[in-house]
Amino acid sequence: MMKTNKLTLAQQTLLNNLNSKEEKAFYAQECLKKHWSTPVLDKKIKARYYEQVLIFQKLEKAGKTLRKEKKAIPDNTLFLW
Repeated sequence: MMKTNKLTLAQQTLLNNLNSKEEKAFYAQECLKKHWSTPVLDKKIKARYYEQVLIFQKLEKAGKTLRKEKKAIPDNTLFLW
């Protein structure tokens, strides 16, 4: 696997098909940081990886807020609602 700090033309083409600037930036950063190939990037986009990360971050933030309000909730509790 060739490691580089630039996206390939194929990866740039996939990213250009996305609507959101934030989503494009997220995938570009993940691609470079984790050295994703073009097929992996395509699979992550189709699996809506960006949305999954956002949902997880919101759940994590909500859990921290609830733990602050109610000290009885353990830190390793995962809230699914």
